[in-house]
Amino acid sequence: MTWLWILLIATAIGGIIGYFTSGSKRGAAQGAASFGIGCGYILLHIFFAFIGIYLLFLIGQWLFF
Repeated sequence: MTWLWILLIATAIGGIIGYFTSGSKRGAAQGAASFGIGCGYILLHIFFAFIGIYLLFLIGQWLFF
């Protein structure tokens, strides 16, 4: 659930920054959406990296033990 809190906080920060830079609700929504998608993209890549490391260890264990 920690990743969900990170995603929500990043989305809120993006909405605030989007509102202050454009001064409209549409800019706030665009900022929140872009920050949320960007944060989710990074979290997904971190998740895939851990899966790759785990699979590498599994293959190494199968080969050498």
